Amino acid sequence: MNDKSLPIDELSPFSRRELIGTGLALAAIGCSPAESPTTSMRGAIASAPTAPFDTLRDYVAALEARGLAIRIPRVNQDEYEAAALMYRIRDQHGMRGGPVLIFEEIRIDGNWVKGPLIVNESGNLFSECLIYGLEPVYDAPIIGTSWESYRKARAHVAQMVADNGGQYPTIAPVEVAADDAPCKEIILTGDDIDLTKFQFIKCNPSDAGRYINTGMVFTRHPEQGVNIGTYRCHLRGPNEIGLNSERNQTGNRHLTAARDRGETVGRVSIALSADPYCWMASSNKLADRSEGPVDELAIAGGLAGRPVKVVKSHTNDFMVPANAEIIIEGE
Repeated sequence: MNDKSLPIDELSPFSRRELIGTGLALAAIGCSPAESPTTSMRGAIASAPTAPFDTLRDYVAALEARGLAIRIPRVNQDEYEAAALMYRIRDQHGMRGGPVLIFEEIRIDGNWVKGPLIVNESGNLFSECLIYGLEPVYDAPIIGTSWESYRKARAHVAQMVADNGGQYPTIAPVEVAADDAPCKEIILTGDDIDLTKFQFIKCNPSDAGRYINTGMVFTRHPEQGVNIGTYRCHLRGPNEIGLNSERNQTGNRHLTAARDRGETVGRVSIALSADPYCWMASSNKLADRSEGPVDELAIAGGLAGRPVKVVKSHTNDFMVPANAEIIIEGE
């Protein structure tokens, strides 16, 4: 398991070892009503990171500069406070208008675990515009609830595809040395690995336990090449997770095919909290595999307009996003 801790600045106040994005789907807490950024917000926007974002933290900082993030000092998940917020916010504001929620500390199994825990990082209707460097459309009473912003970003991507002959543009990844890869600064192996110490949560009372929700799972097939898919992972112990790649998902096909070939071990890498372009490639079926293997990280690079920096995994041959917050490797 690899993770990274970098210097903290005022725009990215996250410890890389502690920054984990989750799939807990919280929607809107109402932001201040406004048709355009306030004067003070314009200054924050001008000094915030801009697209293309190389890291999740830069992207979150851009959202925060626009008033689209709320920091919550403590949440008691033993009492399912985060889940309660999810349902309350969704009932009041719907699915697609809410800011990022940043929980600074989370109570898990009786212990307060230092965060932050990032929630709803891609759920806001402004997010797609910001990802592509477009100015959002302020045509709604609450910042971040404009469907015109989503349509503007969608039209932008449609034009990218049209200009590339009907295919998503691709830019090949660029390999960097381990010393230059943020995800390689701290490397834990063997008995030093304890995933239970991280702020992965049990989202709802009926869940089987704590889950890693938004990991980019890398698998390989000898003919189909590498696949990146987002599959929910059940945290079963300090160094064991259950990989829930459902039937007919590409990752499931890869692992099932390996078993059918008589293989007893399937190696995987799981990248957590990479940049938003890698996340889009992992969580959507963008790759057309009808003519052979596709490099989904090249698609992510094409969406970003710049190559994804990659580094070789520590225990296998998967090339993973070098700027991811954490890489979990296993078999």
